[in-house]
Amino acid sequence: MRKRISLVLAAGLTLFVPAGIVACKSKDRDSGANAAEIPSATVVAVTRGNIAHTLNLAGQFQPYQVVDVHAKVSGYIKHIYVDIGDKLRRFRELTRVCFPEVTRQVCNQDCN
Repeated sequence: MRKRISLVLAAGLTLFVPAGIVACKSKDRDSGANAAEIPSATVVAVTRGNIAHTLNLAGQFQPYQVVDVHAKVSGYIKHIYVDIGDKLRRFRELTRVCFPEVTRQVCNQDCN
């Protein structure tokens, strides 16, 4: 009976001692890695100060889209209602164009 208890005790120690050693070594590796990964921050006393910053840069404005406007038939411009830099609204008349070849009566009344 004593031999059986001694054998069980020896087998138990043979299994648990290496497992304990492996567990202790893995904890040492993890704690060293965790210590290296812990972020640190500096602490500074709060003071009043000016937070306004000014930045001057040279630049050039360019339009998002450029559109060429052409008449469907040839004619001449009687009056231009807009100038460079004016803001345009939808359906605003830009110019008055006369087409002598198309309608002689309308142009003679409007363009003269």
